Amino acid sequence: ANWVAELPIGRGKAFLPDLGPAGQAVLGGWQVSGLMRLTTGLPLSVLNGLAWPTCYCYQHFAEVDGAIPEQTNTKNARLIGGGSGPNVFSDPAAALASFRQVLPGEVGQRNNLRGDGIFSIDMAIGKRFPLPFEGQSIQFRAEAFNLTNSVRFNADVWETLSFVFPGSFGNYSSVMIPPRVMQFGLRYEF
Repeated sequence: ANWVAELPIGRGKAFLPDLGPAGQAVLGGWQVSGLMRLTTGLPLSVLNGLAWPTCYCYQHFAEVDGAIPEQTNTKNARLIGGGSGPNVFSDPAAALASFRQVLPGEVGQRNNLRGDGIFSIDMAIGKRFPLPFEGQSIQFRAEAFNLTNSVRFNADVWETLSFVFPGSFGNYSSVMIPPRVMQFGLRYEF
C-alpha cells in the first residue's frame, strides 16, 4: 500500500482555513506519504547437504522423516551448537532429527516450511516554503525507512537449513529488511 496526503490545515482547508500568512508559512501545506509492505511467511526448504543423489546439476532437498516440530520463528531458541539466539524452530535439534538426506533417485520435498514474512512501513513528511521570488521555493523533507524498526529474519540462505552445517540448523544469520534509516533533506527549487 502507498499513500500521499496533504494535511487539512491552513488556508482553504478544513482546519484553520483563515490562517494568516505567518501561520500558513508554519502550519499549512504539509504533506505526508508512506509505503507499507506486508506478506505472509515465505516458503523454506531444507537442503540435502553437499550430496547429489540424482544428478550433479542439483543438490535437491531433504526428505521429511518424522513429524516436523512446530515452527515458532523464535527469537531466543536453544541452539544446537550451544547458546541461544533466533531460530526457525524453538527446538532445532528435534527439527533436524525430523529430516533425512535423500537416497539415490529421490528429490526430497521443498517449500514445506515457512519463514518470516515481510513487514515494513516507510514514511515521509514534507513541506514546500514559497519564496518571495517568482517560481522559487525551498522544500523540506524528513523520511524514515522501516519506521517501526521491525525485525524480520531471512532463513532463505543455504547455510540456515542444510545438513552441511547441522550445528547451526535453523539459525537465522541475516535479516530481510534493514534497520530503521532516517534522512532529512532541504532543496532549493528555481
